[in-house]
Amino acid sequence: MIKINLLPRDRQKEKGDTKRIFILIAILVYCIMAASYIWLWQQETQIKDEINRLEIKLNSKKYALNKLKKAKQEQAEISQKITTIANLLKENPILIKNIEITTKNIPYQQIFLSKIQADQASISINAFAADLKSIATYIRKLEKQDEIKKVELTNTKQKEINGEKLINFTLKIGTKNEN
Repeated sequence: MIKINLLPRDRQKEKGDTKRIFILIAILVYCIMAASYIWLWQQETQIKDEINRLEIKLNSKKYALNKLKKAKQEQAEISQKITTIANLLKENPILIKNIEITTKNIPYQQIFLSKIQADQASISINAFAADLKSIATYIRKLEKQDEIKKVELTNTKQKEINGEKLINFTLKIGTKNEN
């Protein structure tokens, strides 16, 4: 089949110009789309970087806030302990003196206190020792004190703590209650 173009040459030229214009517009639209994609990709990268930076900053602020909360709690606990000690010093100086005598006579790195209870007439101590000799030395030291009436060993039990065998013991210490 043979094709014959019956359009005048000017019309054919216009048809070719229309194609060229269409191709140019298509290329221009494609370039605009590519540039928009690159710009959006850069914006996305910048936003992700900003989010990461802000998350790191937020985590450091949370860490600092947690440390601040812990410090405030510790401060409140210490303040309460100081108030308790100050009240004890005012109201019960003999009790404090007896506790001081009891704790000062503990052999260094041989006996470790775990609990101490005190009232005007007696002091009860729960502690750990490496051997019975340390406990005996401690009891003798306490009995030599003028403020101590009697020292009574009420309980001993061997326990293994962190792989070491220690003796858990309880002492009841009678004090002279003089004003």
